[in-house]
Amino acid sequence: MQALLEGRTRTVDLLRLTHATGEIYSFNLLSIGFTADVAVLTNRMFKPFGDLGYLLGVFVRVVQLRRRSMALRCDDDAEWDEGRSLFLTFNNSKYTGGTMLIAPHADASDGFIEFVRWGPIGRLGLLRTLPRLYDGSHIQHPLASRRAVRHVELKEAAPVDVSALLWVLSGLHFFIVAPSLVFLGIFLDMRKHDWLQRTFCRRIAFLSGARVEVVRSAGFDASRTSFFMSNHVNLFDPFMLYCAIPQFVRGWELESHFKIPAYGWLMKRFGNVPVPDVRRPSDLKRMWRLTQDAVDGGTSLIIFPEAKRTRDGRLNEFQDGGFRVAQQLGIPIVPVSLVGSFQHHRTGHWMLWPAKVTVHLHDTIETKGLTKEDVPALRERVRAIVAAPVEESLRKESGE
Repeated sequence: MQALLEGRTRTVDLLRLTHATGEIYSFNLLSIGFTADVAVLTNRMFKPFGDLGYLLGVFVRVVQLRRRSMALRCDDDAEWDEGRSLFLTFNNSKYTGGTMLIAPHADASDGFIEFVRWGPIGRLGLLRTLPRLYDGSHIQHPLASRRAVRHVELKEAAPVDVSALLWVLSGLHFFIVAPSLVFLGIFLDMRKHDWLQRTFCRRIAFLSGARVEVVRSAGFDASRTSFFMSNHVNLFDPFMLYCAIPQFVRGWELESHFKIPAYGWLMKRFGNVPVPDVRRPSDLKRMWRLTQDAVDGGTSLIIFPEAKRTRDGRLNEFQDGGFRVAQQLGIPIVPVSLVGSFQHHRTGHWMLWPAKVTVHLHDTIETKGLTKEDVPALRERVRAIVAAPVEESLRKESGE
């Protein structure tokens, strides 16, 4: 405080962590493993208790102890070090949690990262040597090491573990709960337990690591049965949209999907409208009839006009089909932008990254009075609206 009052300044180093979805900066420290687990738990549950709270966090994490394999290499190292560790810390400051002298050799202005590592010590060994973390003598332990480095590269071992867990949780939730909802729909009108279906979709989103946020334009008319035209990123998109759209809604789905074991039966019972893979006139007439029946019954429909998922985060060209149906049946269109889905999960990769997914519900567009000659302009207008927030997000991510 005295330094602030006197206007004294000091140049210090800044740590930068670059990861798949951005960058994190710190002039204090960054950590992985036990020390990070303690900090997260303390901030979440024990922060009001001050130093005692941090100690409580330490003992809880000792009980839950995990020794992770964290592959890394520093500076000019040729080989990856894949040894198991209790923790890794990358420090500017000497202290962690205010009182633990984790990095006694750290210097905030020497141009180096003080890299401290403690190997796979057991619970009893950790409890016996825990006091040494407070005086810095843990550095002398045979399982401990330190280096002054400028650059550290880490493999994605921890995110892969998280992704596997998220897939298991969301998959189990889907195949346990979805059949129950379909079975319930045999005896009750689906509309009467639509809140259960929305809760189900919110849980799928949550368990996959997504936080869903909804942004509604002033011109969005929630009272009108509509076609919701959205960009298509990954297999979680329908669940994100069902969370966000404040109407009873189903979707167009390729007819071939209905042949997928278990999933196809569930989607058929759920009430999605099959879109024929081979566009025979008889099949198209059936699709139009089922679409008309759904809309007449007050059911809005989700349509992905790209007809495929993006591979680079940007929108593909829109197909005419949904716009022709909207024009001929006079069904209003709501453009929808999914922003953040590409950062959450990318088609062609199995990784799930915890991320915020923002669903933009744009102004409702009237189609009554339009002719078939107006369809191309309508298609491009909707595409431009959907693309705008997606492209803006990608520009910000790339730093443009």
